[in-house]
Amino acid sequence: MLLLDTLVSLGTVARLRNPSLWDAITTALLRHSATATQARKRHHAYYTAYGRTFDTPSGPLSVAPVMMARTHDRPPHGPFELLPGEQRKSRIDPALLDDWSARFVAQLAAPSAERLGAGYEQILLDVATGSQARTQVAEDGDGWTVIQRGPLKLWNAVEDGVAIWQSHGSPHLSEFGMTIAPDAQRVWLSSDNGPSWTLPV
Repeated sequence: MLLLDTLVSLGTVARLRNPSLWDAITTALLRHSATATQARKRHHAYYTAYGRTFDTPSGPLSVAPVMMARTHDRPPHGPFELLPGEQRKSRIDPALLDDWSARFVAQLAAPSAERLGAGYEQILLDVATGSQARTQVAEDGDGWTVIQRGPLKLWNAVEDGVAIWQSHGSPHLSEFGMTIAPDAQRVWLSSDNGPSWTLPV
């Protein structure tokens, strides 16, 4: 039996636009693997486990977890040179930026910076201003050193942001929220009147 014959035997056949076709296929597959009640329970369990929960007059309400911005790789850029700059001890362990939440805070604190490197050897670049910061293990082996250059002190901003985040117990990404107004976008921690970072518009 041909596929078309099988489909016709199931009922009305219609020509669907491609996005609608994919919706129809995934809906049909999902209906075979879970009932609507099961899907609702799984959905609720996911939101409860990974999202924020608010107390409402109707009971607890769990909302979608925070999604990471720009999960794709950064666009390619030309070669760059790490230039000499002001050197001092770092106030934070650069390897903290290997943690998703700390990296999110660092990006909020220095939104124009691109992060390269990992562990103790972090590199932050701001192509627009030529600002850069890089970290390394201190020569005496005691702590870390940061070298910064340019009009923006990128690592200072990261240290300040991470210090605020740590002073609030280093919370998970689900503790962040966002307020969007016609003239500004602001990401806040714990509540709308908590610590916040204004994003470039």
